Amino acid sequence: MAETPISLPKATPLHYRLICWACLAGMFLACFEQGQIFRGALLILVGMVSLLMALRAAPGLMMFALGASILAEAWAMRGLGFPRAAFDPADLLLPICMLGYIVSHLRLTALTQQLFPDDPRPRPFDSPGRRLPEGDNEGPPSLPTKRGVETLHAEEIVWFAISLLLATLAAQFAWTVLSTRWQYSGITPRFFRLVIVAWILAGSMLLVGAVLRMWRRRHMTRDEGLLLLQEELWGDLQRDQSRIIRWRSWAKSRSNRK
Repeated sequence: MAETPISLPKATPLHYRLICWACLAGMFLACFEQGQIFRGALLILVGMVSLLMALRAAPGLMMFALGASILAEAWAMRGLGFPRAAFDPADLLLPICMLGYIVSHLRLTALTQQLFPDDPRPRPFDSPGRRLPEGDNEGPPSLPTKRGVETLHAEEIVWFAISLLLATLAAQFAWTVLSTRWQYSGITPRFFRLVIVAWILAGSMLLVGAVLRMWRRRHMTRDEGLLLLQEELWGDLQRDQSRIIRWRSWAKSRSNRK
């Protein structure tokens, strides 16, 4: 008996709105557990206003509110300090909800608002989104300026939730490594932390760049692969070919003089 594939429900912009509200509730709960009522109220206020008014600057406002509250608390306590307990659920809940709210609001903005203003100049076209080099019909611009709702899938939200958890765990691990008082060959712990951060960022960029480059090459067509190989061959042989062409030109001009 053939097994029927499991079909996930259709995703809509309402799902991203619910994720934003859930993230706001999670941020307030995390701040309440840590005894930071003012920070939680500030994040809730900024997030609610940004969500209800559909502000495009919501991610920046949320990060500014969180950073300002952290700096204000550090100034009041006369120092930032480092956490003693690693993998505290309250410490994990706040960044997960903050990252989830920011990404969900960005995707919601792409679904509900135009990313680029309309072009008032008429142009010839024969079908939506296709422009003719020469045409008799003139009309308003028909290119899409926002993401279509039909492109939403439930798998996108599932992978979004998994990526949130993995990114937060990676950030918590990096913070735990940085909070250790590293000291080597007389280097101060503060400077050694900067060295570790630089190495982590450089290594992550190189790794991600290599993976994306490999993924792009594996998805190339045959013609694109041949063009890439021709480019590589031309780059390797360019100097030798230039030298050969110069010698051939010199030999030809010398034979003409004789």
